[in-house]
Amino acid sequence: PAVVSQESPSESERAFSLMSRSQQQPSGATAQRPDQPVAHPSSSSAAGSSRSPRIAPPLPTERVRARITAHGILGDALRAAPHDPRVEALTSELASSFDDQDKALVLKACLPRFTEHTTAADVRSFVRAASRARKCSGRHAMQRTLAAALCHPSVLPLPDLARLLDAVARSNPSSSKDLLGPSFEATAKRLLGTVGASLLSLTEQAPLDPARFQDEVNPAAPEAVQAACDAALEVLRRARDLASSAGSLDDAARAALGRGDPAGLTACVAAALWREFNIMPYTTQVATVWLLDHNGQGGQGAGKGGDGPQEAGRGAVAQVRTGEGKSNIIAMLAALQALRGREVDVVTSAESLAVRDGTKFGPFFESLGVTCGHICKTSPTAADFGARVLYGTNLNFEFAFLRDLTGQYRSYEPPRLRASPEDPSLARAYHVAIVDELDNLLIDRTDCPAVIAHASKDRHKYLVPLISEVVKGSPNATVDQMAREIRRRAPDTLARSCAQPNAAPLDGVPDAQLKRWVESCQRAARLAVNRDYVVQGKEVVIVDHANTGEHLPGCRHSHRVHQFLEHKHIPDGVEVQDETETWAAVNHFNYFCQYDLILGLTGTIGGAAEREELLRAFKVHTFDMPPHRAPRRVAQPGLLVGSEEDQYNAVVGDIVRLSPRPVLVILPDIGRVRAFSGRLAAEGRAHQVYTGQQGADGDVVCKAAGALGAVTLATNIAGRGTDIVPSPDALAQGGLHVVVGIWPPNLRVQAQAEGRAGRQGQPGSSRVVVSRGDVEDADSDATYEQLANTRDRKVSKESRLRMQRYERDDVYHAHQDDFWKAIGLLDRVTLELQARAPDEEVHGTTAERLLVHAHALRQRLVHSWSAFYESVTSGQVSVVGARAGGEAFRAAAKKEFDEHLGAAVNGLRENASRYIATSIQPL
Repeated sequence: PAVVSQESPSESERAFSLMSRSQQQPSGATAQRPDQPVAHPSSSSAAGSSRSPRIAPPLPTERVRARITAHGILGDALRAAPHDPRVEALTSELASSFDDQDKALVLKACLPRFTEHTTAADVRSFVRAASRARKCSGRHAMQRTLAAALCHPSVLPLPDLARLLDAVARSNPSSSKDLLGPSFEATAKRLLGTVGASLLSLTEQAPLDPARFQDEVNPAAPEAVQAACDAALEVLRRARDLASSAGSLDDAARAALGRGDPAGLTACVAAALWREFNIMPYTTQVATVWLLDHNGQGGQGAGKGGDGPQEAGRGAVAQVRTGEGKSNIIAMLAALQALRGREVDVVTSAESLAVRDGTKFGPFFESLGVTCGHICKTSPTAADFGARVLYGTNLNFEFAFLRDLTGQYRSYEPPRLRASPEDPSLARAYHVAIVDELDNLLIDRTDCPAVIAHASKDRHKYLVPLISEVVKGSPNATVDQMAREIRRRAPDTLARSCAQPNAAPLDGVPDAQLKRWVESCQRAARLAVNRDYVVQGKEVVIVDHANTGEHLPGCRHSHRVHQFLEHKHIPDGVEVQDETETWAAVNHFNYFCQYDLILGLTGTIGGAAEREELLRAFKVHTFDMPPHRAPRRVAQPGLLVGSEEDQYNAVVGDIVRLSPRPVLVILPDIGRVRAFSGRLAAEGRAHQVYTGQQGADGDVVCKAAGALGAVTLATNIAGRGTDIVPSPDALAQGGLHVVVGIWPPNLRVQAQAEGRAGRQGQPGSSRVVVSRGDVEDADSDATYEQLANTRDRKVSKESRLRMQRYERDDVYHAHQDDFWKAIGLLDRVTLELQARAPDEEVHGTTAERLLVHAHALRQRLVHSWSAFYESVTSGQVSVVGARAGGEAFRAAAKKEFDEHLGAAVNGLRENASRYIATSIQPL
């Protein structure tokens, strides 16, 4: 936020009295308060005129208030000294370099320094130095420097103030340490003495009122809120003292930890944030950190559900609105946990964010004696996992877990990735996971597990065209009827499939499996191109259109759904890929439940169903935080229209009615965006498009979306994580307006989309305008409110289904070790047999024959394990059935070993031990 010092009347009068003495001001002239609105003076205005200035009516926007203030101060100066060359130099230099807010600040800093020794050249030098500081190091550096000078007891002469601003401009523009760079620090100490106290005095904040929490849907418990509010003020007071001192924050943090002083420890972290970035956290940010940190220490539950102590091994999730500085909160929280000796994994929603924050906050953590890094690399090594705080995406962490899981039983795998910083031979502990946008990961993407799969001999790929043809040609037939027809025609199809040499008859495929493929084909037929997926080159790429609108390259639908999509687009050059066999998999539930502590932040936790799900599945409580600034976004009533034509007319009506405000229109799919874009272009309405296919150009589109009069058509990719900053002119007109043209599957998606407007207390508005055809199973006479109630019930049902899936997947996860123990044993037996002569006798048979049995057994194990995984994840079996299947797999594997290798396995164990001894992780 901009920091503007409010000048007192006495300082203003002193400034003008200095001017009047040097310019022999006429006796009739009077000085006015700098914040009094006056008309801009014309050349005919004479000093001492009896005509009162015309006062402009007050307007409620910051931009207009800044303009009135700037014009008022400048008008006073011109009336006090209409022919002063210094004032003329000031007005000419200010004309094009500053907006009204900064112009007022420059005027306030400049005028009190007019003395008989000040020249027009001094004024020009000062204003140009301010302009350089504003352009090179960012406007906040200039604003804080001038504000600190205004707060300083002594009035700094104008040339010295210009030198101070030049020191700001000489600071590294790519660094966050602009105000404490070497050149600025040396100049400031020489001119102002201890500059730290002057700058830090600007960061003082009013106490956080506990009553503000009562406006939230699910606030923390009253006693926890009161404690957090009291602690926030104490933490910031002590942080300012620490930031202005020259002591080591590392030593101060360890001293606070040693005496059991949580406020002192948090103050050290806040002071480090100031020293590195010139950012003092808001009271709301400190209170969020305090509530999460104390919930994570096993104290009282933060949310309403937390009436008793937390269950061991879990934590809390805070709902923090968009634009409230979640990155800083996460960094502070990670530092607090790491200072207590815990390994901290920070999980972000994108690799770009993990790389950005892992690099950006490196010096911050280093100042506290904590190591930090990221693992977003193509081939990370164990050294990349050595930092105390690690940034990465869920896939980075989950695939590292799977690689270590599959390698710990195998002698030829590389060293484990997740190694302990203290002892690389030990695994890095699962102490703390801090998850950004937790709802998106643990709720929206539960069906996107990390999977290690290997190419298989897909013996039935030749059936994909046949199944597609039967399903398309029999729209009214039942699944049983279509399955029978496929079996009847399969032999002829097999006879013609000469392109697939390993094709196998359909006889060995159970009816349940064939019916599953038919249902997969039907599902693929319902998926729409440019909505549920896009065709990029020769690949079909999934689009998460319902939740985030993101493209998910590298992800494939299971159970042949992806093959049916690829077959649909063979005319577009897409090739049907072979199905794979799953070797290892972990979903988010099983992975994150390994952590002792889960702490999360999100802009949208959702309703009661999602909160209850997080509590039951992950044992984390939820609570809502109030924003730093009161929200000003106006949520207009939703509108349900009958057709896409009506939706288009409603959208254009909003654009015309709210012009020249910027408007963001979020539509269901790329096809609708293109259709609306074509119609707007035909009508001559300027606009831009953002669908996620622009690549790097998407950033340019987002930056332009906040300009005055901008109209942006987008898919839901603009509904989460997109930061659209309205220009000052746009804010003056009312800010960004968001039209949500999709039917959000839940309140979280709707809140994320609407949250693009009115960020950080800015003005803005939003409205849902949805076509009835976009609402699944909508009755023709249902109202908007009835559809919303139906959606809430559907969300509750989906939550229950996810809980059932968690239980089934837990069974799979529990038996995964059994599978890899068997594979590891087979690999070691194979190595031992390969070291022997083929005809060497081994326990009544030859090494060559045993080697054949080992290979065959391995293939059968992989196939049966992959089938077990498919049956569990597809929902074909219940939880009881999954448990029975896991036990059956274990028994079958043991029987296979006994029958085909038997005594040979036991006899080879002793010889295999030398291979085990040379492996990185002994069995």
